[in-house]
Amino acid sequence: MTHTIDPAFVPPVEPHAHLAALRLETARVGHLARTTDHGAPLPHLPGWTVGDAIAHLVGDYRWATDIVTTRRMSGGFAGVDETGDALIDALDEATDRMIAAVELALGDLDAPCPNFAERDAGTLRFWPRRQSQETTMHRWDLEVPGGEHAPIGAALAADGIDELLHIYTRRYGGQRLSRRLVLRCTDRPEAWRITPATIGGDATRVVVDRCAGTTAADVEAPAASLLLAMSHRLTPDEAVLGWPSGDPDAETAARTFLAGPLTA
Repeated sequence: MTHTIDPAFVPPVEPHAHLAALRLETARVGHLARTTDHGAPLPHLPGWTVGDAIAHLVGDYRWATDIVTTRRMSGGFAGVDETGDALIDALDEATDRMIAAVELALGDLDAPCPNFAERDAGTLRFWPRRQSQETTMHRWDLEVPGGEHAPIGAALAADGIDELLHIYTRRYGGQRLSRRLVLRCTDRPEAWRITPATIGGDATRVVVDRCAGTTAADVEAPAASLLLAMSHRLTPDEAVLGWPSGDPDAETAARTFLAGPLTA
């Protein structure tokens, strides 16, 4: 199934701001790659180490850069063989090339360019958002061994939630949702209504509608906390999610949905 992004939607972060976020977050990643033990485990990503997360970013950057510059969809990440200092050098090179590709995309956002969600119906507009969100989340991952995290701005976090709900639920399917839910940011005006749906014969799909932040919610939290819970970086309890309806059935449904396949 493909999904076309609503052209009338004004996202929480506009494309040029994504580039600014990308520059900031890649600088943080570069610093962490030089100051964090590459062998340190990432317990929230079972089987992964810091080095694995860095290699993942290198592969992602190379893959995205190739798509943006060639306007063709490739099959997926190529393996990254570099380790140690060579991996840091590879990260620096891949980062520079990827940022240059995002700058290129900003010059013609509506030009055709495929992506994994919209396929050939996509445009370059998809990629500044995707790369800033990818980098921000993996920067957070790389900070886990040190125990301290730079904040994720509320607007960027709300934008990440919107991307998860409108892109990734369609990419993965397999959603576990027994009733309609409303998720709301407490520090932003965004909220989302999520409804179970059968689409193309698949009963594990959802329909997502953006709604006013004043809508009665089943789940609420600051945007960054909600994003980290939805991205499986924090449990709902670690993220201190709120359950404002007081309905235990709604809380159970929300916890089940949040544990589902919302992200890679």
